[in-house]
Amino acid sequence: MKGLEMLTARGMLVKVNSVLIPGVNDEHLIEVNREVKKRGAFLHNIMPLISEAEHGTVFGLTGQRGPSAQELKAVQDACMGGANLMRHCRQCRADAVGLLGEDRSDEFTQDKIDQMEVVYDLDKRRAYQQQVEATRQAQHEASRRRCRPAPAAPTGSTPTSRCWWPWPPRARAR
Repeated sequence: MKGLEMLTARGMLVKVNSVLIPGVNDEHLIEVNREVKKRGAFLHNIMPLISEAEHGTVFGLTGQRGPSAQELKAVQDACMGGANLMRHCRQCRADAVGLLGEDRSDEFTQDKIDQMEVVYDLDKRRAYQQQVEATRQAQHEASRRRCRPAPAAPTGSTPTSRCWWPWPPRARAR
């Protein structure tokens, strides 16, 4: 956690990766999520353990199962309100550079990085981070205002959504 604090104090955007291991850290990851948010993590990625024996890992060789999709979603849902969650990754690499489906690692090898002139403007970086966070908060508030609880479901049925929008939409006053 000290390293996370040091990075965020210097204005770095930090994503924390955690691997969900059923029966080992499934309950603890909720606390981890709160703690990494307190220390300024920009994103927290909770991904499933990939434990197939053919990978040769201790978990795979000892029979530790990975979480089901429902278990992963339950832990991620329990972390809402903590650090921003990244939900689309199945397996991340610490050395990945670029976008999903667009690996750019070859552009950033150590010899190329050593030759780069890096100009880092901490004030500009912090201003951009504040802009991103303000936009994210505005989008979150807008979605909360649009969303209201679903009406009671008929007896014997299950509501399909936590939010309900009347249809057809009412005309808005201009």
